[in-house]
Amino acid sequence: MQSGRLLQLPRQVVKLAKTVLDAAKTAFDEEAKDPENSKAEGQPTRDSLESVMKDNGLDFGEYHGRDMQGNACREFLEKRVKIFDGMQSYVFGLPEEQQREADVIITARMFELHSRLMGHLDALISYLSTKRFHLDRNGPKKEQAEKHRDRLSNLWRYLKLSVTPKFHLMEGHVIGLCERHNGFGGLGEDEGERAHQTGANDEKRYGNMPDYEKKVNSMNQYEQMQRNLKVAAKALELKERTKRKFKNQRKSAEDRRAETKEERDEAREALLNDGFAMLEGCMETLQTAKRFGSKRLSFKIC
Repeated sequence: MQSGRLLQLPRQVVKLAKTVLDAAKTAFDEEAKDPENSKAEGQPTRDSLESVMKDNGLDFGEYHGRDMQGNACREFLEKRVKIFDGMQSYVFGLPEEQQREADVIITARMFELHSRLMGHLDALISYLSTKRFHLDRNGPKKEQAEKHRDRLSNLWRYLKLSVTPKFHLMEGHVIGLCERHNGFGGLGEDEGERAHQTGANDEKRYGNMPDYEKKVNSMNQYEQMQRNLKVAAKALELKERTKRKFKNQRKSAEDRRAETKEERDEAREALLNDGFAMLEGCMETLQTAKRFGSKRLSFKIC
């Protein structure tokens, strides 16, 4: 009889915990609807951050779940300096009664280190996005990628950010996996989508042919003709001949992309050559400083 009661006790505890959790979730949802907890009144910092990002071409209203993905993340990394500068200007522009001496020092340091962290992340992603069969396995590009990875890991822990399994894979194993799989840049959905588009065009071109074998042979013949060097040269000649002529010559999209890439590569290399040393321990946050009554910026080994 005693053992039966002991077996029933955990079930009662679990049931009670679920009831308390459901009540807490309901109360949280109701409280979140209050005007004082809205983004305009209760979350001014978040509202200002979104405004700064919107001024730089990133609008959270365009993303489901308010999470950035794909091109938006790459654009954020590209414009990180302007975004962090705008957010820092907002924080330093707060009324004096809301600022403290430690606040300004710690805040400036946090913005500087987070911007630098994003820069190392951008450089590492650039190496991992190398096209297949163009991966630099033992040259200067790989050496720079390893340095950016080490700096990223150092700043990540110094800022006391959560080291999730995904981040550990990125810092500890991603360069080796990239070499093992001969690059990650060509393993996305682009090749599959291009195959779908090519198949759709072939279907429009030969869809009315009833004989399947003849249809496939015609597709193969057309594809072989496209790969012929003389045909490709003639197609390129016709494309250049019919290209629009502008009075004021503008740079092509390829030239603009090459210039942008060159500028970003120079900025990535500057991160490694500006004399910034690896940091030790963990940074004392504003929350910790307020908890222990610290009025100055200090560091501790953890």
